[in-house]
Amino acid sequence: MKKVKYLIAVGMVFILTGFSVSLGEAPQLSKGEAVSVINRSAAIIRTAQRFAAEGQKYDGLGLALGHQLYAKKLYTQGDYPNGGYHSLRARKLAAQVITLNKSSIITEALYNRSEERFVRSSPSGQELDRRLKEARIIISDQDAVNIEADFEV
Repeated sequence: MKKVKYLIAVGMVFILTGFSVSLGEAPQLSKGEAVSVINRSAAIIRTAQRFAAEGQKYDGLGLALGHQLYAKKLYTQGDYPNGGYHSLRARKLAAQVITLNKSSIITEALYNRSEERFVRSSPSGQELDRRLKEARIIISDQDAVNIEADFEV
């Protein structure tokens, strides 16, 4: 009887955790999830721009804007997972700019539960930076403070 209960419990855990996680597949962003990721990143980027302008410390802001603009481009091309990865990279870099300007950001505010899954399966920051460079989207940190682009989708 205990074996049967144990097998049922294990089966339920397998079903509830989802087959993609159990089989080791990377989670994929849907179109709606990509919109949410990109728009949430846009808000943090705008905040980083404001803090950089006030604190005069820009390191990483150009890279953050570049990743966000590339994320929008990938989204419009239908590449939602890669758009999401670049937007999450942009968000992380923007958070570093905020911190650099002596303002703390709550780590929990960076990613929600759904986004946390994608962060774990994301390519490395170096790999995403390399892809951005190949796409030739390069913005200087100081110029990034004054760019008023639409970062949302």
